[in-house]
Amino acid sequence: MVAVTGSMPPSPVREQRAPRSPSAIILRRILTSWQGQFGVLVLAVIVALGLLAPWIAPYSPTDIDPDAFSMPPSAAHWFGTDEIGRDVLSRMIWGAQASLLAGVVSVWEVLAHHASDAVLSEDGAVHGLRLLQGVKPRPN
Repeated sequence: MVAVTGSMPPSPVREQRAPRSPSAIILRRILTSWQGQFGVLVLAVIVALGLLAPWIAPYSPTDIDPDAFSMPPSAAHWFGTDEIGRDVLSRMIWGAQASLLAGVVSVWEVLAHHASDAVLSEDGAVHGLRLLQGVKPRPN
């Protein structure tokens, strides 16, 4: 029997990566699927329409065209007009702005609510009352 002298070559050491955060994992899953990419694209279009509404809407959303009551789509009104002669495309573009505002306000409200919950929790309330009385909070 032949004796093996020497050692085995060292196995390649894999580089250790830091664990990913849950938000990074979710973002990666969204951006790697076609459904997620499509959703991001739709959201980007809505945001762009909302931000650029004053410059890209062909008409004011409140202007009434007395000659175009309930008209089908045409060259002048791409999405047609409603029952009182307002351009539907312009109203949709300006509506994106209102929808974005509602979304931002609701997210802001939820964040503010959670922040106030953290401040007004029982432990925070005890420390706050001690501070109001001029007593230093006791370390835990």
